[in-house]
Amino acid sequence: MASSVTSGDSLFSARAGIERICGDGSGTRVLCFPHAGGNATWFHAWKSAALAHGITLDAVQYPGHAGMLKYACARDLPHLADLILDEVGEDHARTHLFGHSMGALVVFELAYRAQRRGIRFAGVHCSGSRPPSMPVVDPRSALPNDAFIDAVGGLDPTEVNALAVPEIAELFLPIVRHDFRIAEDYCSASVLDHQGIHVYAGRSDDEFLPRDAAGWQAHTTAWVECHAFDGGHFFLRDAGWEILANMVEPNQSSNLVKGSLYVNG
Repeated sequence: MASSVTSGDSLFSARAGIERICGDGSGTRVLCFPHAGGNATWFHAWKSAALAHGITLDAVQYPGHAGMLKYACARDLPHLADLILDEVGEDHARTHLFGHSMGALVVFELAYRAQRRGIRFAGVHCSGSRPPSMPVVDPRSALPNDAFIDAVGGLDPTEVNALAVPEIAELFLPIVRHDFRIAEDYCSASVLDHQGIHVYAGRSDDEFLPRDAAGWQAHTTAWVECHAFDGGHFFLRDAGWEILANMVEPNQSSNLVKGSLYVNG
């Protein structure tokens, strides 16, 4: 299975997929980007909230991951963003991009590349992630297997660490390590023009706290609004209702001042 991480004769060229979780395609659309090692099924927990809000909920399937295992993984994070942008569709004006952890970095890079093509999305939502210009000092992707598995499990200590099961690790450890590597290698000083950024953070997340949201201001000529929630790195597991509500309630962005940081909650 490690061969799914790099190009090979048995694999198709890298491409991304989009899974429709719920909705008929009308009204507000939210496109979700998973964390490192994650896949679209992680956002199935938001289905009832999306239906209640009248949202069409889609999620990205990364190449080389569940549902897309026959495709080679992306070379790096900008390549991944390009692959997804090719699959997003034409409903940009009503599509909100939401990414968590690595997914937040993919959202930012995709939004930046889209702007260069003259495309603007309804909203850019980045959750649980360092800003793109902040380098990673101690990359986890370089750790030996046992230490890497422990580090991954430490991000979600309330759940069973599937990678601690040897049979699962044999299949998926190379994919998870690949995701960590491309996320940790990614560093960008790019700036979104006239596009505000919604940032989401867990108050007990050692990876990214609400106070760290100020770093995202360097990546937009508009505003940054931080939404703080109780919980650790995977606070969003129980915050789907509030996060999705933020995308369908009356838009207050016209009242936000350029260059400002707002912290809610």
